[in-house]
Amino acid sequence: MQEVSSMQIEHADIDIAKKGDEFGMKVEKEVKKNSDVIKV
Repeated sequence: MQEVSSMQIEHADIDIAKKGDEFGMKVEKEVKKNSDVIKV
């Protein structure tokens, strides 16, 4: 499990992403394709 250190939409930092948003997440290790993302 990894902790997300930041999220961005179009190079702008965000705190919350809504359903359907496409966004990037910064994590420590590479994430493999088809990995599950869960909110804890």
